[in-house]
Amino acid sequence: MNENSKPKDPLLPGASPGSRQVGYGLTERGRRIPGLETRLPLFELALLAVAVALGWAAYRTNEVLNLSKHEPDVAAESQDIQEILKLHALMDVKDRYAALADQLESGVAELRESLLVYLRDKDRGEIGRYHRKAEAIDGWIRKQQENLDVRKHQMLRAWLSSLPLDNASSSNAITLNLEILLSRTDKAFSNYVATVPLTAGKPVTADLVQKKLVKATEPEMELLTLARQARDQATAIELFVQQRPGELARQGRTRTGQEGLTALVGSVKLTLQPVFYALVVTLIMQCVLLMMGLYGRFVVLPMRQKILEDNTAVEHQKKLDHFARLATSLAHEIRNPLTAINVRLFTLQKTLSRGTAEDTDATLIRNEIDRLEQILKNFLKLARPTEPRFTRLSAEPALREVRDLLAPQLQRQSIELRLDEFVDTRFEADPVQLKQVLINLIQNAADAIGRKGTITLRARQDEVRIGGRPTRSVVLEVEDTGTGITPEVQERLFDPFFSTKENGTGLGLPIAAKIIDQHNGLLDFDTKEGHGTTFRVILPMAA
Repeated sequence: MNENSKPKDPLLPGASPGSRQVGYGLTERGRRIPGLETRLPLFELALLAVAVALGWAAYRTNEVLNLSKHEPDVAAESQDIQEILKLHALMDVKDRYAALADQLESGVAELRESLLVYLRDKDRGEIGRYHRKAEAIDGWIRKQQENLDVRKHQMLRAWLSSLPLDNASSSNAITLNLEILLSRTDKAFSNYVATVPLTAGKPVTADLVQKKLVKATEPEMELLTLARQARDQATAIELFVQQRPGELARQGRTRTGQEGLTALVGSVKLTLQPVFYALVVTLIMQCVLLMMGLYGRFVVLPMRQKILEDNTAVEHQKKLDHFARLATSLAHEIRNPLTAINVRLFTLQKTLSRGTAEDTDATLIRNEIDRLEQILKNFLKLARPTEPRFTRLSAEPALREVRDLLAPQLQRQSIELRLDEFVDTRFEADPVQLKQVLINLIQNAADAIGRKGTITLRARQDEVRIGGRPTRSVVLEVEDTGTGITPEVQERLFDPFFSTKENGTGLGLPIAAKIIDQHNGLLDFDTKEGHGTTFRVILPMAA
């Protein structure tokens, strides 16, 4: 492919990071303000975060000040709080007693029911149910023993024993012997399981189950007795908690520290008020800075960028005009001696015999002179391009014409040139110059493929920024399945006289870019090494 490069212009919407863009108003000297297009608004985000933090701090400070306006509740003394916590802990112990009673009562009933159902229906699944329930009860008892907080029970027993005599009647019934009760339950349940054991995996007969029911009566009664004890403890604890609510403790509160606490609250209020006002002032200043930062980012920087681009475009146009005059003069100075050499060579060839070494050398010289003439013509096209003659066109006829022209030639290289999707949209362009651009892109794609590949032509609509404004455009794409373009070549892809082909002039893509520039359009590409390249000719839609 004739590969050259033009530089760091903004990408089209949806283009990959490897794509480049060349065209109207976007030149290699059109530098952008660093970071304007890509950097995250970190400074503005930092200002916003600080403003949010200051707002939250001011809000919380204001809440504290509002709370300090009310009289402090000095009644919540440490003793009352501790008693409430102890009552809550006692209710937790009550729940554990109740859970033990429920587990034993329901568990023993389910175990007996499984054995009775087996005797009645001879369903061996009931034996499995018996084993699963027995394992569940045993695991639950062991877990309760492991999770038992002995120190908490000792603390609650000491507290209950220290209560005044008027509370003794309701607390005497509470023994808090859950540790002993769990130990006895574990032993009783082990005895129940061990009495005529129904071992899993061994034959089970109706006689064995009947014997189990008879022998297990005593352990069952012991387990139910323990369940009743646990239920009694749960009932006694619940009655005690109902008779001694937290309100009774608050009735006997003392007010000795109220004056000191009120003075402390007043001191805190005097300290927090200046802090609150300072936070509010700082928040206002932070919001002003945030608005200035946002204004600078979204208003000032784009304006500076637009001015910079306008100045750069003017400067670049002056350099192009100077380059055009220099190129015309240089081409004229080269063409004069070249013409003289060509005439003298023509005269010399008449005197040479066909097939001689001298005639071969003369033919080689003529070919190189013709090649130099073509370079001069292309150079003049780049420096002094022909003004386009605009005609309203459609994408399909333009692409179909170049397909029909080049497809037979590409077939000899086993390259398929095919048409893909189209849009029925019209645009204005010079048909001859547009055809020249498309032929150049297709030939470059074929050179990139070499042999056996596909070149796809398609047209679609898109909204593209042209001249700094979003513009409804027609996008003509030439996609190949070649090897892609290396990053080094991408940087010079649109430089005049740069070519990776042995006999390339390096002027094809610069001339194509100049033609599209005269059409107020863009020429860009998207490439990935090993996956091919897609060139896009982007032209504004007709009004």
